[in-house]
This record gives sequence, C-alpha cells and structure tokens, in this order.
Amino acid sequence: MNRFFKLLFVFCGGFMAAWAACASAQDENAVSFEMTREICLDLAPGENNPRNSEGDFIRTKDGRILFVYSQYFGTSASDHAHANLAAIWSSDEGKTWSEPEVIVKMDGGLNVMSVSLIRLQDGRIGLFYLRKYSMSDNREWVRYSTDEGKTWSEAECCIADEFKDYYVVNNARIIQLRDGTILVPACHHKTINGKFDWSGELVCFYSKDAGKTFQRGEYVKKPKGLVFQEPGVNELEDGTIFMYTRTTSGSQFVMRSKDGGITWDEPGPSQFISPCSPLLIRPIPGTERFLAIWNDTPKGRNPLNIAVLDAELNIQWKTVLDRSEGTPPQWFCYPAILALNENEFLISYCAGTMPGVGLEKTRIVKVRLEEKK
Repeated sequence: MNRFFKLLFVFCGGFMAAWAACASAQDENAVSFEMTREICLDLAPGENNPRNSEGDFIRTKDGRILFVYSQYFGTSASDHAHANLAAIWSSDEGKTWSEPEVIVKMDGGLNVMSVSLIRLQDGRIGLFYLRKYSMSDNREWVRYSTDEGKTWSEAECCIADEFKDYYVVNNARIIQLRDGTILVPACHHKTINGKFDWSGELVCFYSKDAGKTFQRGEYVKKPKGLVFQEPGVNELEDGTIFMYTRTTSGSQFVMRSKDGGITWDEPGPSQFISPCSPLLIRPIPGTERFLAIWNDTPKGRNPLNIAVLDAELNIQWKTVLDRSEGTPPQWFCYPAILALNENEFLISYCAGTMPGVGLEKTRIVKVRLEEKK
C-alpha cells in the first residue's frame, strides 16, 4: 500500500470512528425543538456598494443592538477589494435597523473586514477586524469603546511586526476566557518560494493584560495533505478550549487545549459534516448548551443549518436555517450569533448569488427555539 492510500485509510478510519461515536452521543442526548424564523433585514449590494458581508453583533448597555460589517465600495466584490466597516443600530430587538454609517475607514492598503465584537470583562467593547495591506500583511487589529460604541480608540495591532504575514481571522471569532484571557484564533498563510499557500497553519494569539499586548501560541500540528482554514474557539465548562476548523476532507476538524489556547492536542475529524466552509459555535446564555451554524453537507454552501449542542458540543438537534432552490443558488456562510435570551437569537450570514463570490449580501434573521417536552 503506497503512502497516499495509507494516509487516506487513516483519515477515513478516523472519520468513521468519530462519526459512529458522535451518532451514538446524539441518540442518547437527542432533544427536539420547534423553530420559527423571521427575516429582519437583507443588506443587499447597490450602486458603489458591491458587497456587504462578515459582520458581528453586540448589545449595548442602553438595550440597543449594534451590528458592524464589511461594507465594500467601488465595483469589485473580491476579498481583496476596497472596504470600510459600517455600523447599523436596532432599538427593537432586531426588527428594524438604522441606515449604515461608516465607523472605520480603510487606511491605505486593500481593505478592513471580518468583524468581531466582544464585551470585555472591564466593561469596554472590543471591535476586532482584519486590516489588509497586501498578501504579506493581513493582520488582526482592535479598537476599544468606553461609551458603548459612540466613539472608538485608535487602532492597535494584535499581531506584532515580528510575526507580520497573511493571517485570516473570521468574523465573530474573538472570545474572552473566564480568567480574562482574550483569544484570537488565526490561520497563518505563508508565501513559500514565491507561491502563496492557501493551506494554512492554525495558531492563537492571546492577551493576558486586557488587550494591551498579545502573544503568539504554538501552532497546531497539521496532518500532511490536509487544508486547514478559518478556525474558531470555545471555552468548555472545565476550562478546555475547543478549536474547530474548516477543511477539504468533508468535515470540520477539531482539537483541544488544556492551557488556554497555547498548545493543542492532535486534530481529528468531527460530527460536523461540512464542505470547506466555516462553522460557528456560540454558548447559549443561562444553559450549558451551545448553538452551531454551518453547512451540513459535504459539498456546497447550501443549505445553511442550525443545531443545538450539549455541554460537550455533541449535536442534540438540528434543522435547516436557510435554503436556496433558485437559479443561481445562494451561498450561505460566515454567520454571527447574538443571543437575545436562551430561546431567541439574531443570526447574520452571507446569502448571495454572485458567481464565484456569493458573499455580496448579508441577511439578518430572528430565530426562536422552543424545546418540545
């Protein structure tokens, strides 16, 4: 048996074992929910605005909801085209929204994009985003607000100049651990012998001083032949950090850290059947459960699925959140989640039809989940 088939055998065997274990866990922990969904807003492209994508939510102390997203301008919707960060506000739990207002302009280079908003333990709001100057300088930056999003501090880079290169950090990805550590899960894409490597290396940057400085953790050991991209992280009840990443293998791969995201165990396949498209997992407040959004299919970004997970991130229940049967079909990807309470959620995601991109429109929906007793 040659090396390729040995590798394929190992991956397939691991995938089937993981699938069988997860299927058993799902059967034991199965619950049922009734879901209602309402489309609140479609941020469609327009003149001199070819794309609106990859945003995140936060609730401010006056009860309003802030949504910040990548607002492209010009004629191109490419990931490397020009974009600013725009904000919209809702005062009625997401039913209606204000007109967009640019809050961060691109500062030279290519664009600013992929927003994460978090409430820090010291009360500030952190606005994290990618600032893309070139294919050798795409790093995570942050601004802070002490007045609930009215104004923002000057931008600070989360990735030091000594590590300058091309990193991808998805929207709605930054978290703060219970001990105060801020985690920035990133995928590092290197240029090797003049060729850009889209098969990335996963690593977390972390801050132990409320965002004043960031350190780089250890890289995840990636099996040969796999593509890793766009990681996300969650903290479990016992303090374990759970990382997941999209791959080209037909499922999300997962790994765990026992030291706050600095080092990682061996990655392996998961219950999340998926194309090379992002997964998002967020805790449901007031419960031990999590909510997951992803494309539950081996190929394509249609349909978009939603699932309730138990405390160990096993799928307890899932259904379709959005589906396209039109021509051309829509892509559904790059979600963000805001829990309004333990039953209601605002969810944003790209829902475009543009050939080769599919990211030109962002949709915001309100979802209610009622558990069936």
